[in-house]
Amino acid sequence: MAVSRRSNWSVQSLNITSYNIRGLEGKHLDRAFLEYLGNFDIYILLETHTLPEAPATGIFEEQQPDFEFLHWKDATKVFRRGRGIVAEANGLKVLQLRLGRRELSIVPLYIHTVGWDAEFEPVRRAFKNSELSLENAIVMGDVNVRIGELKQAVEPCPCVANTNGRLANDKKRERGGRFLSFCAQNKLQILNGLTHGDSAGSYTYFSAVGNSTIDIAAVSQGLMASVVDFKVDKPE
Repeated sequence: MAVSRRSNWSVQSLNITSYNIRGLEGKHLDRAFLEYLGNFDIYILLETHTLPEAPATGIFEEQQPDFEFLHWKDATKVFRRGRGIVAEANGLKVLQLRLGRRELSIVPLYIHTVGWDAEFEPVRRAFKNSELSLENAIVMGDVNVRIGELKQAVEPCPCVANTNGRLANDKKRERGGRFLSFCAQNKLQILNGLTHGDSAGSYTYFSAVGNSTIDIAAVSQGLMASVVDFKVDKPE
């Protein structure tokens, strides 16, 4: 994860992305890739396939002096980085920061298909942890679930395009139902297939055997009125 040093957290806007890049090597010298990341205040890179001490990582960070990098692998129990605090609860690491008068918790996720329940358990426990306030949460990442046509109740908000519930192009799988139940229990609204920027429910994963939507963004229902939009950018 990288956090822009330029951002003034007293303003009322924050642009965040989660990006499964399938390897940092090579992309760390790609000018278009670096310029794309510069559009965001916070970006979460998944499947970098590099260690923090790798040469590609060092070169990548040197080219972005406006960003502060948080390596989840090496995070300690609680530590401060610039304007944010990385906290750990039950094995889940969360970036907590203040945006204006509101405290936000950004929860980056990467859950493998194999052993999904065991990997997702720290997420469940963290949201039950009374010591870690996750009332204003932004959950983003490769969750490896297919929610498909399953819907949530929707309150009218400026960002909502599908007032009758989110749309999707793929079909639900068992884990999708479990993830939806988790969202309901913790008052999280899934943005995929709901907003003006993703009103059709775009695929996020493409392969020779089929496409699916397994990268998910969800926010606390109390934040929905503050969401400007959500979209799935086109693949490279």
